[in-house]
Amino acid sequence: MKRWDLFLAAGIRQPGCGERNACLVRLVESIGLAVFSPARESPPELVLSPMQILKQNRAAITAAPMFLFVPDGAGVGVYYELGLAEGLGKTIVGYSEVGVQGLGKVIEGWWESLPEDRRATHHKNLERILIGLREIIATTEL
Repeated sequence: MKRWDLFLAAGIRQPGCGERNACLVRLVESIGLAVFSPARESPPELVLSPMQILKQNRAAITAAPMFLFVPDGAGVGVYYELGLAEGLGKTIVGYSEVGVQGLGKVIEGWWESLPEDRRATHHKNLERILIGLREIIATTEL
């Protein structure tokens, strides 16, 4: 499997998610990080089975030292992936343009427990966080 620096866990079915995800991929790649985006790596025309998608995403999460969680428009798959990343001890960064209010107490509490320097609400903040983490993974494994 290819070496990934970051796994992008973000919704794909809600209006605007595709554009947002493409923008996030461009941002991550513009700072020199290899990003695994399930929407890009397994587009609908590939016709992968649910088991193939699960195995592919699980392998990419395992391979990447960083995990970018986007709760905006997220479905249950994103929350499964978040739990897996947390269980594997990955460095998790949160990004939300609309906040987590109303997503449930567990997600709201999880977001609040994420260190402030690991959550962003604007692209510039996210870029700054990822540049800092890029320097860390360049010298050590997270």
